[in-house]
Amino acid sequence: MDIALWQSVMQNLNIYFGVFTLILGLIGNVLNIAIFTNVKTSFTKSSCSLYFIGIAVTDSFCLMIGLLSKIFTNGFGIDLTVRSNVLCKFRAYFVYSAPLISINFTCSAAITQFFITSRNTNYRQKMTLRFTKWTMFFTTIFWMCHGIPYTIFYNIRQSLPANATVCNSIDPIFNQYSSWMAYNISSCIMPVSILVVFGYLTHRNIALVNETTLVQQNALKQQIQRQLTIIIRAQILLLIVTMSPSGIFSLYTTFTASQAKSTELKSAEQLTSNLFTCIFYLYASGSFYIFFCFSKPFRKQMSVILCNIIPKRRNQVSSLGGKIHEPPVRT
Repeated sequence: MDIALWQSVMQNLNIYFGVFTLILGLIGNVLNIAIFTNVKTSFTKSSCSLYFIGIAVTDSFCLMIGLLSKIFTNGFGIDLTVRSNVLCKFRAYFVYSAPLISINFTCSAAITQFFITSRNTNYRQKMTLRFTKWTMFFTTIFWMCHGIPYTIFYNIRQSLPANATVCNSIDPIFNQYSSWMAYNISSCIMPVSILVVFGYLTHRNIALVNETTLVQQNALKQQIQRQLTIIIRAQILLLIVTMSPSGIFSLYTTFTASQAKSTELKSAEQLTSNLFTCIFYLYASGSFYIFFCFSKPFRKQMSVILCNIIPKRRNQVSSLGGKIHEPPVRT
């Protein structure tokens, strides 16, 4: 296939698919925050709801910093990171840190849900809102500190083969560590393993719930936990589907980095990399929509929020209309 055609396909992919993912993702994350923070919904007092709020916030950062800059660079040829060393380091830092914070919040939510659904009362009592807040705080601090080397090793430099200005790292040790730690282990192998294990254990907890447990726990609380379990399962499915392709491709590029490749093969790999990166960003944009599809209670909570907004506006309009069009009283 002609190289120009590869480039055209890659450019259109970044523009149309990227913009579509960005817009839907930001809307979905705002709606997620609205649902999990609304006091009239049944999710607000749960520990897992805090994780979903954190996921929505960090996913919005992923989209606004990572995906938006990718659309400008690969779609429109406007690379802002090569115009300022600060922007170069800033994007590298947040593109690394924000997704890992979001992924670890998902893993923490799955682990928390396992303990909450446990028949062991001590496990359930330890999963408090205060414990969740501290877990989120230390998770955020850890991955933000872990991303500091990106601000050190990433710089603007000239790429020798193409004589182009790029923002990257040329330190071989750091690049090897980044490839394995960020893309292979932290973004794929570790979270997928944790989510599969604790997803199964939570499912087993739900299946083992008996009448004694139902008596010990409030019936409404039990129902809320079942709803959150469905949502967490949907989040687990979304993460596995969106992370696995880029993780597998990262392993492929790592093991074939020393092999000689033709220009056409390199173009095909670049197109594949862009496609899997777009799929990766579906994780940051698809939570609301997959929750909406998989969870009937989630859809009801969404309708609660909409019903609290729309009727008020209608009542205001009808009230004003009644005053304006009220016929005069004849005597």
